[in-house]
Amino acid sequence: MHDMGAIAKTRIVNGKVQRRFCFLRRRGLGSVPYKAKLFDAFLPEEELLPTMQAISRVFARLGEKRNRARARIKS
Repeated sequence: MHDMGAIAKTRIVNGKVQRRFCFLRRRGLGSVPYKAKLFDAFLPEEELLPTMQAISRVFARLGEKRNRARARIKS
């Protein structure tokens, strides 16, 4: 299980193929699981890694650290 996921997508705009990602973030498992929440429907490939790094940094700084069961990215 991961807190973030990306699904490769392509579309044609003005005769050019654009490669992008549908980027999702996880909402939680346990007794009441939730579906992943859409972060961006068509994220450019050059922004995928910086976006994942930014989310990870915010979670590392502000996320739950005392309770291991709650130490997941949720909203």
